[in-house]
Amino acid sequence: MRQLLRKDVRFNWSPECQAEQDYLKKCLVSDPVLTPMNPNRNLVISIDGSSHGFGFCIMQADDDNQLHAVKYGSFATTPHQAKYSADDLEAVALMYALKSVESLALVRHTTKITDKSHVLHIHDWTPLNNRQRRMISYISQFNLTVLFIKGSRNLLADGLSRLYQDSSIQERAEHEAKYVHGTDDFILPVTTRASHRAALQREEATRTAPRAIIS
Repeated sequence: MRQLLRKDVRFNWSPECQAEQDYLKKCLVSDPVLTPMNPNRNLVISIDGSSHGFGFCIMQADDDNQLHAVKYGSFATTPHQAKYSADDLEAVALMYALKSVESLALVRHTTKITDKSHVLHIHDWTPLNNRQRRMISYISQFNLTVLFIKGSRNLLADGLSRLYQDSSIQERAEHEAKYVHGTDDFILPVTTRASHRAALQREEATRTAPRAIIS
């Protein structure tokens, strides 16, 4: 019976299907589903981190205090990140969200919504390793308020964090966050890559080194 059903089911992508897909795409990037970002308004970020990926939605309130999405984001975890604890995954998701609007988030107040209660006290974390030190150092640069929400109400960010759950290894690799792969790329805006820092240090050492007096 199953074989007959599989044989008889055919999927036909018609022009009507394509038109419907194009319409949905247009809706997702148009007002009021996705509104232009206002540099004069504060930010609200809903985030979620899972072993499959990181998801976030950045929102701003209008004059009636209604929230509207201004940016969506989703990245697949690397094989190493997939082994992080739930709290670390959530913190990384927050960093990715902040990084995507860094220039604005540094000068505006940001409210972060999470369903991980431990992350409510991220400013009081005692880092257990260098990775956590870097995460806390980056996040601490922002004027941030953290609010808790039930997981059952954090559906958007939760769905975005699981977009790559059934993806192949190649597809996941294509959707990793390319700017965070190691210590020297850990999205700290106050630092640069190790090679560039080393060149600056050599230049500074040469400039300040005592010069020989030629008689």
